Amino acid sequence: MSWKVDECKPLLYGPALRARLKALGAVHPDVASTLVNIANVYLFQGRFEEALEQYGLALTIQLKTLGENHPNVASPMNNMAFVYQKLGRYDEALKFYERALAVRQKSLGEAHPVVASTLFGMAGVYDMQGRYEEALELYGRALAVERTAMGEEHASVGDTMCNMAKMFNKAGRCEEAAASYASAAVVYGKAYGDDHSYTVDARKNATLAREKASE
Repeated sequence: MSWKVDECKPLLYGPALRARLKALGAVHPDVASTLVNIANVYLFQGRFEEALEQYGLALTIQLKTLGENHPNVASPMNNMAFVYQKLGRYDEALKFYERALAVRQKSLGEAHPVVASTLFGMAGVYDMQGRYEEALELYGRALAVERTAMGEEHASVGDTMCNMAKMFNKAGRCEEAAASYASAAVVYGKAYGDDHSYTVDARKNATLAREKASE
């Protein structure tokens, strides 16, 4: 799919976009922001192809106005990767995740939370492809970033530990799954409390994984 900003038809996009197109022209960052908002609505509605078109238009504008290495251009790239992932178009999803990751690492540094978010997305694609060891490697990188950027006790650290535990289970590494779930339970306990459903579920899953490992 290719996107040409000059072919943008303002009547299709509502009054906010029409106003910005009239005032600012087609190639302006504020127009790109409006297109992203429209794409987000399409994504929420499950209209994935339409979301891709709007994200693509926004990306085209941002590349022209902000340049290849501006952190803002990574957002539509990451969103497009997610949509391709939802559509099962995994090669395209990985391509856009990799582009977003490169921009974010270069513009924001290796230890920024959004870097972890992109790594997390890429790991999800590998999971869907049955590439569990590769998913684990990326979740591990995301976990390292989260610990540095947000601290050991942030709930996102627990989320990533749980995702790693799922990959360990799928890869047949049940003892490591149990340990990862148990670590997540500790994090959730500190973030949410010992009686929170996330904490309780992580503890239960740790027990199940230990039982499976002992079979």
